Amino acid sequence: MHAMHFDCEVQTQTMEDAVEKKFLSIGEVGEVLGVSRTAAYGLVRDGALPSVRIAGASTKVPAAALEEYARKMEASATRGDSE
Repeated sequence: MHAMHFDCEVQTQTMEDAVEKKFLSIGEVGEVLGVSRTAAYGLVRDGALPSVRIAGASTKVPAAALEEYARKMEASATRGDSE
């Protein structure tokens, strides 16, 4: 089994950058969505965003799930829905 290395440095600036990765840290999720790390954790805790635990310690959000969430929020804002 090969050891996996995860780059924990937060550098993601846009959704396009984010989806190039398979999983994003909670900090990166917050940065992409323009919310705090605490708010990003809240989205995971409340089930709005799925997450996985990597190596038992690091919580990551699949990039595809973040993209879908952002698409839904954009559509909701366009329609004027409140969530």
